[in-house]
Amino acid sequence: MSNQTSNKFSPEIRSRAVRLVLDHEHEHPSRWATIVSVSAKIGCTAQTLLEWVGLPPEKWSSLMYGLWPDGGLKNAKEATHG
Repeated sequence: MSNQTSNKFSPEIRSRAVRLVLDHEHEHPSRWATIVSVSAKIGCTAQTLLEWVGLPPEKWSSLMYGLWPDGGLKNAKEATHG
C-alpha cells in the first residue's frame, strides 16, 4: 500500500511538502496541526506526510497532542527561544 502512495507523489512534491511543514510550523499550535494543514493542501493523508517528515511511528501520538519528540510542549519551547 505504501508503494502506491509513494508512486502517487513525485519526490519533488514530497520534498516540497516536508519543506512546507518545517517552514510554516510556527504558524500552527503544533507540528501535527501543520502536517494536517499541509497534507490537506497537497492531497495526501496526514499520516503519509508525517512519514515523509521522517518521524518514527512511536512519536506520532506525542505530536498529535502538541508535544515535541524530546517531551516538551511546543509553546514552552518557543517561549524559551524568543
